[in-house]
Amino acid sequence: MSNLLEPSRIFLAAESIEYADHSVVSKTIVKKQTGNISLFAFDTGERLAEHSSPHGGWCKYSTAKSKS
Repeated sequence: MSNLLEPSRIFLAAESIEYADHSVVSKTIVKKQTGNISLFAFDTGERLAEHSSPHGGWCKYSTAKSKS
C-alpha cells in the first residue's frame, strides 16, 4: 500500500493536485486496506459520479480559482 503523505511535513492539498478544464481530476494520497484518502479537483459544472465503497465516506471542500 502507498502513502504519499510524509510524516512531520506540512501537507497543502491545493498544491498537491492540478485542475483541468472540463474535467474532474482525482489523486489518491493514502491507500490502505482500511480505506483511502483521495483529492478531487472539479472544474465549474463538473461533479462526482455516484459510486460505492466498503468504507465510510467523508468530504471536505474548499473553493479556489485556478491560477491560469
